[in-house]
Amino acid sequence: MIKIVAEIKPVPYNRPRFSKGKVFNTARYTAFKAELGYKARLTMNGKKIISGAFKISVDVHKKTSQDLLNKNFGDLDNFVKAVMDALSGICYVDDAQCVEFKRCRKFKSDENKIVIKIEEC
Repeated sequence: MIKIVAEIKPVPYNRPRFSKGKVFNTARYTAFKAELGYKARLTMNGKKIISGAFKISVDVHKKTSQDLLNKNFGDLDNFVKAVMDALSGICYVDDAQCVEFKRCRKFKSDENKIVIKIEEC
């Protein structure tokens, strides 16, 4: 099992933007992916990348005064997509290998944090 605890501000997945014939992601999303990827590489530290099916659980802790149901808090599925995207190629070959979302939750918290657990099937 791979367990990653990243004390970073969760950022939901954004659709890519288009401008002047180019496709790009927002700077905030790109920075989030890079930071979570860095934390994942530290956690992996020589462990073998998962090449088969896996299960994942994601707990998103967001420091905010907003209600969990407020649309500005972020949709749970978009937080999970962002995490899956950031870890692809680091913890597993491709996010298409995921066969089960064991538990995915979001919390209003005193700190920003993402707790990820990945298990091979």
